[in-house]
Amino acid sequence: MANLRNCRTLALTSMVVALYWCATGCSTAGARGGAENLTYEAKRPLLSLHTALRKHAESELDAVLSDLFHSDTGTAAKALVVYIHGRGHEPKKSFESSILGSKNRVIEKIEQQGVLVLGVDWDSAPSFRHPVCDRPIDNALAAGPLFARVVKGLLDHRDAHPDSWRDRKVVLLAHSMGGFVLRDAMENQGAVENIRKLFDIRVISESDVPAEGHARWLPVQPAKTTFVLSNPADRTLAQSMECDAKNKRETGPRLGTLAASSPSPGMPDATYIQLAAGDRHRIFTKGGANGNPYVCGVVHDLLNGNAPQLQPKWLAAGKLNTYAVPLKKEPGNECFKGELADIDSDD
Repeated sequence: MANLRNCRTLALTSMVVALYWCATGCSTAGARGGAENLTYEAKRPLLSLHTALRKHAESELDAVLSDLFHSDTGTAAKALVVYIHGRGHEPKKSFESSILGSKNRVIEKIEQQGVLVLGVDWDSAPSFRHPVCDRPIDNALAAGPLFARVVKGLLDHRDAHPDSWRDRKVVLLAHSMGGFVLRDAMENQGAVENIRKLFDIRVISESDVPAEGHARWLPVQPAKTTFVLSNPADRTLAQSMECDAKNKRETGPRLGTLAASSPSPGMPDATYIQLAAGDRHRIFTKGGANGNPYVCGVVHDLLNGNAPQLQPKWLAAGKLNTYAVPLKKEPGNECFKGELADIDSDD
Protein backbone atom coordinates (compact mmCIF):
# COMPACT_ATOMS: atom_id res chain seq x y z
CA MET A 1 0.00 0.00 0.00
CA ALA A 2 2.84 2.38 0.83
CA ASN A 3 4.39 1.78 -2.56
CA LEU A 4 1.02 2.40 -4.20
CA ARG A 5 0.61 5.69 -2.33
CA ASN A 6 4.15 6.70 -3.31
CA CYS A 7 3.43 5.95 -6.95
CA ARG A 8 0.24 7.97 -6.84
CA THR A 9 2.08 10.87 -5.20
CA LEU A 10 4.82 10.71 -7.81
CA ALA A 11 2.27 10.61 -10.61
CA LEU A 12 0.38 13.62 -9.19
CA THR A 13 3.61 15.55 -8.74
CA SER A 14 4.65 14.79 -12.31
CA MET A 15 1.26 15.96 -13.57
CA VAL A 16 1.53 19.26 -11.67
CA VAL A 17 5.06 19.85 -12.98
CA ALA A 18 3.93 19.06 -16.52
CA LEU A 19 0.98 21.43 -16.25
CA TYR A 20 3.21 24.21 -14.94
CA TRP A 21 5.78 23.59 -17.67
CA CYS A 22 3.13 23.80 -20.37
CA ALA A 23 1.64 26.91 -18.81
CA THR A 24 5.02 28.59 -18.87
CA GLY A 25 6.56 27.54 -22.13
CA CYS A 26 5.65 24.33 -23.89
CA SER A 27 3.86 24.57 -27.19
CA THR A 28 1.26 22.18 -28.52
CA ALA A 29 3.21 22.40 -31.74
CA GLY A 30 6.25 21.18 -29.82
CA ALA A 31 4.92 17.65 -29.78
CA ARG A 32 5.18 17.59 -33.55
CA GLY A 33 8.89 18.24 -33.40
CA GLY A 34 10.95 21.21 -34.44
CA ALA A 35 8.67 23.79 -32.83
CA GLU A 36 9.99 26.91 -31.15
CA ASN A 37 10.20 26.84 -27.37
CA LEU A 38 8.26 29.83 -26.07
CA THR A 39 10.10 30.24 -22.79
CA TYR A 40 11.96 33.45 -22.01
CA GLU A 41 15.46 33.86 -23.43
CA ALA A 42 17.44 36.99 -22.66
CA LYS A 43 19.36 36.66 -25.91
CA ARG A 44 16.14 36.65 -27.99
CA PRO A 45 13.96 39.53 -26.70
CA LEU A 46 12.28 40.69 -29.91
CA LEU A 47 8.85 39.20 -30.65
CA SER A 48 6.89 39.10 -33.91
CA LEU A 49 4.05 37.13 -35.49
CA HIS A 50 5.34 37.81 -39.00
CA THR A 51 8.57 35.85 -38.97
CA ALA A 52 9.37 32.14 -39.31
CA LEU A 53 10.46 32.13 -35.67
CA ARG A 54 8.74 34.32 -33.12
CA LYS A 55 11.71 35.18 -30.86
CA HIS A 56 14.71 37.09 -32.17
CA ALA A 57 18.03 38.54 -31.07
CA GLU A 58 18.57 42.29 -31.00
CA SER A 59 21.00 41.91 -33.88
CA GLU A 60 18.12 40.62 -36.02
CA LEU A 61 16.04 43.78 -35.66
CA ASP A 62 16.49 44.84 -39.29
CA ALA A 63 15.37 41.43 -40.57
CA VAL A 64 12.39 41.36 -38.21
CA LEU A 65 11.28 44.80 -39.39
CA SER A 66 11.73 43.77 -43.02
CA ASP A 67 9.35 40.82 -42.52
CA LEU A 68 6.91 42.93 -40.52
CA PHE A 69 6.70 45.64 -43.15
CA HIS A 70 6.60 43.09 -45.98
CA SER A 71 3.42 41.67 -44.40
CA ASP A 72 1.77 45.09 -44.71
CA THR A 73 0.15 44.78 -48.13
CA GLY A 74 -2.55 47.46 -47.80
CA THR A 75 -2.61 50.81 -49.53
CA ALA A 76 -2.09 52.74 -46.27
CA ALA A 77 0.85 51.95 -44.00
CA LYS A 78 -0.18 50.25 -40.77
CA ALA A 79 0.99 51.72 -37.49
CA LEU A 80 3.84 49.92 -35.72
CA VAL A 81 3.06 49.23 -32.05
CA VAL A 82 6.09 48.61 -29.85
CA TYR A 83 4.65 46.50 -27.03
CA ILE A 84 6.22 46.12 -23.58
CA HIS A 85 4.22 43.42 -21.85
CA GLY A 86 3.45 43.08 -18.17
CA ARG A 87 3.88 40.22 -15.72
CA GLY A 88 3.29 36.67 -16.88
CA HIS A 89 4.80 33.64 -18.54
CA GLU A 90 6.21 35.31 -21.59
CA PRO A 91 6.63 35.08 -24.49
CA LYS A 92 4.17 32.17 -24.50
CA LYS A 93 1.47 34.49 -23.22
CA SER A 94 2.00 36.84 -26.17
CA PHE A 95 1.51 34.05 -28.70
CA GLU A 96 -0.60 31.20 -27.33
CA SER A 97 -3.55 30.54 -25.05
CA SER A 98 -2.92 29.11 -21.60
CA ILE A 99 -4.05 25.60 -20.69
CA LEU A 100 -4.99 27.06 -17.31
CA GLY A 101 -7.87 29.01 -18.83
CA SER A 102 -6.58 32.39 -19.91
CA LYS A 103 -7.17 33.19 -23.55
CA ASN A 104 -3.93 35.00 -24.27
CA ARG A 105 -2.46 35.31 -27.82
CA VAL A 106 -1.98 38.95 -26.89
CA ILE A 107 0.03 40.12 -29.90
CA GLU A 108 -2.54 38.64 -32.27
CA LYS A 109 -5.27 40.53 -30.41
CA ILE A 110 -3.38 43.82 -30.58
CA GLU A 111 -2.97 43.34 -34.33
CA GLN A 112 -6.76 42.97 -34.57
CA GLN A 113 -6.75 46.76 -34.19
CA GLY A 114 -5.28 46.98 -37.71
CA VAL A 115 -1.65 47.44 -36.62
CA LEU A 116 1.69 45.64 -36.65
CA VAL A 117 3.33 44.67 -33.35
CA LEU A 118 6.97 44.42 -32.32
CA GLY A 119 7.16 42.94 -28.83
CA VAL A 120 9.95 43.67 -26.35
CA ASP A 121 10.32 40.66 -24.05
CA TRP A 122 11.65 40.65 -20.48
CA ASP A 123 11.90 38.08 -17.69
CA SER A 124 8.40 38.63 -16.35
CA ALA A 125 7.32 35.28 -14.89
CA PRO A 126 6.30 35.22 -11.21
CA SER A 127 8.06 32.73 -8.99
CA PHE A 128 6.75 29.17 -8.72
CA ARG A 129 6.47 29.47 -4.93
CA HIS A 130 4.58 32.79 -4.92
CA PRO A 131 2.65 32.96 -8.21
CA VAL A 132 0.04 35.43 -6.99
CA CYS A 133 2.02 38.08 -5.12
CA ASP A 134 5.43 37.92 -6.76
CA ARG A 135 6.16 41.06 -8.82
CA PRO A 136 9.46 40.69 -10.73
CA ILE A 137 10.25 44.40 -10.36
CA ASP A 138 14.02 44.03 -10.53
CA ASN A 139 13.73 42.10 -13.79
CA ALA A 140 11.52 44.81 -15.26
CA LEU A 141 13.92 47.57 -14.26
CA ALA A 142 16.82 45.57 -15.66
CA ALA A 143 15.07 45.57 -19.06
CA GLY A 144 15.13 49.37 -19.30
CA PRO A 145 18.46 49.45 -21.18
CA LEU A 146 17.16 46.81 -23.61
CA PHE A 147 14.15 48.95 -24.45
CA ALA A 148 16.39 51.99 -24.89
CA ARG A 149 18.56 50.04 -27.35
CA VAL A 150 15.50 48.86 -29.30
CA VAL A 151 14.25 52.44 -29.62
CA LYS A 152 17.68 53.53 -30.90
CA GLY A 153 17.70 50.62 -33.36
CA LEU A 154 14.27 51.58 -34.68
CA LEU A 155 15.40 55.16 -35.26
CA ASP A 156 18.50 53.92 -37.07
CA HIS A 157 16.38 51.66 -39.27
CA ARG A 158 14.02 54.53 -40.08
CA ASP A 159 16.95 56.70 -41.11
CA ALA A 160 18.38 53.91 -43.30
CA HIS A 161 15.07 52.80 -44.86
CA PRO A 162 12.81 55.86 -45.09
CA ASP A 163 10.54 54.30 -47.72
CA SER A 164 9.49 51.53 -45.29
CA TRP A 165 8.51 54.12 -42.70
CA ARG A 166 6.80 56.66 -44.93
CA ASP A 167 3.41 57.63 -43.42
CA ARG A 168 3.81 54.91 -40.78
CA LYS A 169 2.81 55.93 -37.25
CA VAL A 170 4.80 54.49 -34.34
CA VAL A 171 3.06 53.80 -31.04
CA LEU A 172 4.42 52.76 -27.66
CA LEU A 173 2.21 50.43 -25.62
CA ALA A 174 3.60 49.90 -22.10
CA HIS A 175 1.25 47.62 -20.19
CA SER A 176 1.05 46.95 -16.45
CA MET A 177 4.54 46.06 -15.14
CA GLY A 178 5.91 47.12 -18.51
CA GLY A 179 5.70 50.57 -16.96
CA PHE A 180 8.71 49.72 -14.80
CA VAL A 181 10.71 48.93 -17.96
CA LEU A 182 9.79 52.32 -19.38
CA ARG A 183 10.51 54.10 -16.08
CA ASP A 184 14.03 52.74 -15.98
CA ALA A 185 14.68 53.66 -19.62
CA MET A 186 13.57 57.22 -18.89
CA GLU A 187 16.50 57.62 -16.50
CA ASN A 188 18.79 57.72 -19.55
CA GLN A 189 18.75 61.16 -21.14
CA GLY A 190 19.63 59.75 -24.54
CA ALA A 191 16.69 57.36 -24.32
CA VAL A 192 14.38 60.20 -23.30
CA GLU A 193 15.25 62.09 -26.48
CA ASN A 194 14.94 58.97 -28.67
CA ILE A 195 11.55 58.09 -27.18
CA ARG A 196 10.42 61.63 -27.93
CA LYS A 197 11.61 61.37 -31.54
CA LEU A 198 10.36 57.88 -32.36
CA PHE A 199 6.82 57.65 -31.03
CA ASP A 200 3.82 59.53 -32.39
CA ILE A 201 1.69 58.25 -29.48
CA ARG A 202 2.64 56.76 -26.12
CA VAL A 203 0.06 54.62 -24.31
CA ILE A 204 0.65 53.76 -20.65
CA SER A 205 -2.00 51.11 -20.10
CA GLU A 206 -3.13 49.87 -16.68
CA SER A 207 0.27 50.57 -15.18
CA ASP A 208 1.28 48.61 -12.08
CA VAL A 209 3.76 51.39 -11.22
CA PRO A 210 2.60 53.46 -8.21
CA ALA A 211 0.82 56.65 -9.22
CA GLU A 212 2.80 58.68 -6.72
CA GLY A 213 5.89 60.12 -8.37
CA HIS A 214 4.93 59.27 -11.94
CA ALA A 215 5.62 62.86 -12.98
CA ARG A 216 9.33 62.10 -12.57
CA TRP A 217 9.41 59.53 -15.35
CA LEU A 218 6.35 59.81 -17.59
CA PRO A 219 7.40 60.74 -21.17
CA VAL A 220 5.28 63.78 -22.00
CA GLN A 221 7.06 65.41 -24.94
CA PRO A 222 5.83 66.34 -27.45
CA ALA A 223 2.89 67.61 -25.45
CA LYS A 224 -0.49 65.88 -25.76
CA THR A 225 0.96 62.69 -27.24
CA THR A 226 1.09 60.59 -24.05
CA PHE A 227 -2.08 58.88 -22.82
CA VAL A 228 -2.45 57.22 -19.41
CA LEU A 229 -5.25 54.63 -19.44
CA SER A 230 -6.74 53.58 -16.13
CA ASN A 231 -9.54 51.47 -14.70
CA PRO A 232 -10.23 51.96 -10.96
CA ALA A 233 -12.10 48.62 -10.93
CA ASP A 234 -9.15 46.68 -12.41
CA ARG A 235 -9.18 43.29 -10.68
CA THR A 236 -5.57 42.42 -11.50
CA LEU A 237 -4.20 45.66 -10.07
CA ALA A 238 -6.47 45.26 -7.03
CA GLN A 239 -4.81 41.90 -6.41
CA SER A 240 -1.39 43.49 -6.83
CA MET A 241 -2.24 46.10 -4.19
CA GLU A 242 -3.59 43.44 -1.84
CA CYS A 243 -0.09 41.95 -1.90
CA ASP A 244 1.54 45.25 -0.85
CA ALA A 245 1.68 44.21 2.81
CA LYS A 246 3.73 41.19 1.79
CA ASN A 247 5.92 42.83 -0.84
CA LYS A 248 6.54 46.19 0.88
CA ARG A 249 7.99 47.68 -2.28
CA GLU A 250 6.57 49.97 -4.96
CA THR A 251 3.34 50.11 -2.98
CA GLY A 252 0.26 52.32 -2.94
CA PRO A 253 -2.40 53.16 -5.51
CA ARG A 254 -1.29 52.28 -9.00
CA LEU A 255 -1.17 54.61 -11.97
CA GLY A 256 -3.48 52.15 -13.72
CA THR A 257 -6.21 52.62 -11.10
CA LEU A 258 -6.11 56.42 -11.09
CA ALA A 259 -9.66 57.78 -11.02
CA ALA A 260 -10.69 60.82 -13.01
CA SER A 261 -12.01 62.27 -9.74
CA SER A 262 -8.60 61.95 -8.07
CA PRO A 263 -7.30 65.21 -6.58
CA SER A 264 -3.94 64.49 -8.21
CA PRO A 265 -3.29 67.16 -10.87
CA GLY A 266 -1.25 64.78 -13.01
CA MET A 267 1.07 65.99 -15.74
CA PRO A 268 -0.38 68.91 -17.72
CA ASP A 269 1.15 67.72 -21.00
CA ALA A 270 -0.29 64.18 -20.69
CA THR A 271 -3.88 63.03 -21.14
CA TYR A 272 -5.48 60.79 -18.51
CA ILE A 273 -8.39 58.56 -19.55
CA GLN A 274 -10.42 56.50 -17.09
CA LEU A 275 -12.11 53.66 -18.98
CA ALA A 276 -15.29 51.86 -17.90
CA ALA A 277 -14.35 48.28 -18.78
CA GLY A 278 -15.70 46.30 -15.86
CA ASP A 279 -12.88 44.73 -13.86
CA ARG A 280 -10.68 44.20 -16.91
CA HIS A 281 -6.92 44.70 -16.93
CA ARG A 282 -5.94 44.07 -20.56
CA ILE A 283 -8.19 46.84 -21.85
CA PHE A 284 -6.27 47.39 -25.09
CA THR A 285 -7.78 44.31 -26.81
CA LYS A 286 -11.27 44.17 -28.28
CA GLY A 287 -12.27 41.60 -25.68
CA GLY A 288 -10.73 43.71 -22.94
CA ALA A 289 -13.09 46.57 -23.77
CA ASN A 290 -15.79 44.47 -22.11
CA GLY A 291 -18.41 45.29 -24.74
CA ASN A 292 -18.02 49.05 -24.35
CA PRO A 293 -17.73 50.65 -27.82
CA TYR A 294 -16.43 53.89 -26.29
CA VAL A 295 -13.46 52.01 -24.81
CA CYS A 296 -12.92 50.04 -28.01
CA GLY A 297 -12.93 53.24 -30.07
CA VAL A 298 -10.49 55.10 -27.81
CA VAL A 299 -8.05 52.18 -27.88
CA HIS A 300 -8.38 51.71 -31.64
CA ASP A 301 -7.58 55.36 -32.26
CA LEU A 302 -4.56 55.32 -29.97
CA LEU A 303 -3.02 52.11 -31.29
CA ASN A 304 -3.33 53.46 -34.81
CA GLY A 305 -1.32 56.52 -33.80
CA ASN A 306 -4.14 59.01 -33.52
CA ALA A 307 -5.48 61.15 -30.70
CA PRO A 308 -8.78 59.58 -29.61
CA GLN A 309 -12.17 61.18 -30.08
CA LEU A 310 -13.03 62.22 -26.53
CA GLN A 311 -16.42 63.80 -26.02
CA PRO A 312 -16.39 67.14 -24.15
CA LYS A 313 -18.93 65.79 -21.64
CA TRP A 314 -16.40 63.16 -20.57
CA LEU A 315 -14.01 65.82 -19.26
CA ALA A 316 -13.59 65.56 -15.49
CA ALA A 317 -14.84 68.51 -13.47
CA GLY A 318 -12.18 71.12 -12.87
CA LYS A 319 -9.59 69.41 -15.08
CA LEU A 320 -8.29 70.15 -18.55
CA ASN A 321 -6.63 66.85 -19.43
CA THR A 322 -8.58 64.12 -17.60
CA TYR A 323 -11.54 62.21 -19.01
CA ALA A 324 -13.91 59.55 -17.69
CA VAL A 325 -15.21 57.38 -20.53
CA PRO A 326 -18.64 56.16 -19.38
CA LEU A 327 -20.16 52.72 -19.38
CA LYS A 328 -22.00 51.60 -22.48
CA LYS A 329 -22.86 48.04 -23.46
CA GLU A 330 -22.99 47.39 -27.19
CA PRO A 331 -21.09 44.17 -27.94
CA GLY A 332 -22.53 44.09 -31.48
CA ASN A 333 -20.85 47.40 -32.36
CA GLU A 334 -18.73 47.43 -35.52
CA CYS A 335 -15.64 48.05 -33.38
CA PHE A 336 -15.89 44.49 -32.04
CA LYS A 337 -15.93 42.81 -35.44
CA GLY A 338 -13.78 39.67 -35.32
CA GLU A 339 -13.32 39.95 -31.55
CA LEU A 340 -11.36 37.13 -29.93
CA ALA A 341 -12.40 36.15 -26.41
CA ASP A 342 -9.96 37.53 -23.87
CA ILE A 343 -9.51 36.47 -20.25
CA ASP A 344 -6.69 38.16 -18.35
CA SER A 345 -6.89 36.19 -15.10
CA ASP A 346 -3.16 35.36 -15.02
CA ASP A 347 -1.72 38.78 -16.01
